[in-house]
Parts: sequence; C-alpha cells; structure tokens
Amino acid sequence: MEARALVEVDLGALEENYRLLKARARGEVVPVLKADAYGHGALPIARFLEARGVARFAVATLAEGRALREGGVKGEVLLLGSLHPLEAEEALRLGLVPTLSTLEAAEALAQRARALGLTPRAHLEVDTGMNRVGFPWEEALPALRAVEALGVRVEGVYSHLATAGEDA
Repeated sequence: MEARALVEVDLGALEENYRLLKARARGEVVPVLKADAYGHGALPIARFLEARGVARFAVATLAEGRALREGGVKGEVLLLGSLHPLEAEEALRLGLVPTLSTLEAAEALAQRARALGLTPRAHLEVDTGMNRVGFPWEEALPALRAVEALGVRVEGVYSHLATAGEDA
C-alpha cells in the first residue's frame, strides 16, 4: 500500500527546541513520548535525545516503556498512565518508574519490590477535577503518607488540570 502522508522529523530542530526549553525551564525538561511520540517514532527520538544527554523520558503505558527498554534506552522512564497491580513486577524488572493512583497499585508495587529485593520508586497522580484517575485532591497527603509507609519512594506528585485556562 502506498503511503499517503509522510512526516519528516528535523532532528536539528528537535535538539535546538530541547536546548531552548532547558535553558528557560526552572526545572527538568522531560520529553513525553507517549503514543509513539505522537506518531513521530518514540524509539529513534529517545535514542537521539539520550545521546545528547537527556536522562528522563515519559510514556503512557507499560508497553511503551518496555519498547524503549528493548530498544536500548537506558534513561529513566516514567509511566504516566496509572499502574495496574498486575503490571508491578514487569515495571520493576524493567526499571520503569510507575504512576500510582490507588493504594491497591501501591501495595502491589511494594509487595513485588520486596520479593525482588528492590526499593520501589513512583510518582503519585492527584485528581484535581478531571474526575478520571488519581487520588482525590483532599486525600492526597494521607495517600502520600500511606504509600511511603509501604516503603515506596515517592519522587513526584502531579495532576492533569481540568481547565488550564482558569485561575485556581
């Protein structure tokens, strides 16, 4: 079948854009490569950026994280999608950093980590109004304490804002 559309990624522009963002950011810039880098090729983009010093990436799913690992990406990979308890062991074995949005997932991660002799790391997602996923905002601090009590090292907390154009 003949291709009807072609996307050509200008790697020089990608590198320059990353450099500019990094220079202006007050924190770390983490390339989000979910959905195959929005159809632009997550693995080649991750390899390109990693060769230029990028140490952390984010993807949506365990399968996307696995694909980066199988493709040789060594940097940290954050899973933005909530970890399902049945995915805990594979995430740990691959060295991926999951997002936790339930205590059930945190308990599964902690249990599998203990069995493997690992210290689990994770980020927490807080629901601030999207009403889709995450610990309810009013329960965020108790959830953080409960997850840490399980032995999970919480390295970040984030949310998906329901309305980006309004003041909080």
